[in-house]
Amino acid sequence: MTGPASRDGTYLGHMLEAIARIRRYVGRTRRTGFLRNPLLQDAVIRNIEIVGEAAGRVSAELAARTPAIPWREIVGMRHRLIHGYLQVNLDTVWEVIERDLPALEGSLRALVEPRAPPAGRTARKLRRARPRRTSERARGTRRRSGS
Repeated sequence: MTGPASRDGTYLGHMLEAIARIRRYVGRTRRTGFLRNPLLQDAVIRNIEIVGEAAGRVSAELAARTPAIPWREIVGMRHRLIHGYLQVNLDTVWEVIERDLPALEGSLRALVEPRAPPAGRTARKLRRARPRRTSERARGTRRRSGS
């Protein structure tokens, strides 16, 4: 598959990377520290733009399958930051950092990370279903040495 759906994983990865950078940049900084630090603001805003750009590139199929993710709003935020760069509301950016990004990160991780098999009875059934290996002696075969 070479269409847009085949690149969804790449775009989701870009989104997760940008969110991780934001978390790393912000660290334990509080709102007042964020509002006083133009360098931090620029770094965060740039990565929110990346999240929005990648969200705008996911396939229509993925967006339709995941209606709980507000794809249009994410892209809209990117547009507001890019095109309205002189009027960025830093309080809104801070709300996105605190409220929206953690939820988005969880939703994206659920899409890209494989789920482990459930513990307990089902996992035991899976282990039992594996074919048993028989020894060479039991199969009546021997390895040849030196060949």
